[in-house]
Amino acid sequence: MFEIYEESHMNLAVCQMRQGSTEKLKGGVVTLTQILKYSSSNLAKVHYLRGKTLLLLKYYQHAITDLQQAKQLFEG
Repeated sequence: MFEIYEESHMNLAVCQMRQGSTEKLKGGVVTLTQILKYSSSNLAKVHYLRGKTLLLLKYYQHAITDLQQAKQLFEG
């Protein structure tokens, strides 16, 4: 059941990211951060999506941290 919640919230975050307004982008970051708090799967994907969203918001240092974490998790 949690997998459906997690997947739907990742889709929500992607939609918020594509809408592009600052408010929606920040909402996407919040959504992805909540997933990271409660999930143990898809962590690389969540860090990657949050990093991309943070780049769009021009929060470069936080974006780099998330993207580096995603890279480490992808490489295993």
